[in-house]
Amino acid sequence: TFNFKFQFYILHFTFYIRAQGCPATDYDCQIAELQREYDSRKDAHEKNKIQLTAYSAQLITLKKKLVDLEKKLKLTEKEILNREIELGVQQELLSDRLREMYKRGREFTLLAVLFSSKTVADLNQGLGLRRTGAQQDWQIINGISQKIISLKKDKESFKKNQTSLANLKIQVDKQADFLAGEV
Repeated sequence: TFNFKFQFYILHFTFYIRAQGCPATDYDCQIAELQREYDSRKDAHEKNKIQLTAYSAQLITLKKKLVDLEKKLKLTEKEILNREIELGVQQELLSDRLREMYKRGREFTLLAVLFSSKTVADLNQGLGLRRTGAQQDWQIINGISQKIISLKKDKESFKKNQTSLANLKIQVDKQADFLAGEV
C-alpha cells in the first residue's frame, strides 16, 4: 500500500506539470507551452513593475502634500493661539470697562443727569453721551462675543483636521511600507 500511495502522488504530480493540449510524452510541446505561460507572466510582471513605479511616485507626491498640509496646520495653530491671547487681552479690557460702567452707573443715574443739567440742551447732550457710550459698549461686547464664537469653531475644526491628517499619514505610511515590501 505504501508504494501505491507514492505512485499515486507521482501520477498526480505528472498530470499537474503536463501542459494542457500536449500529449504526455511530447516534452517539446509541454516545454513550449510552459515557456509561453512564463512569457505571458513575464509581460504582466513588467507591467506590474511600471504600475508599481507610478504608484510609488504618487505616494511620494502624496507625502509631500501631507507635509505641506501639516505645515499649514501648524501655522493655523499658531494663529489660533495668537487669537486666543489677543482675545484674552480684549476680554480683560472689557471686564475693566464693564466694572467702571457699573460704578459710574451707580453714580450717574438718569436723575443725576437731569438735575445736573442747567438747560434742555445739556440734558440732551448728557443723554446722548450715555446712549453713545452704551452703543459703543454693546458693539464691543458683541464683537468680542463673535470673535469668541469664531475662535471656538476654528479650534474645533483645527482639532478635527489635525486628527484626520494624522490618520491619513498613518494610512499612507502603511501603504508605503507595504509597497516597499512588495519591491
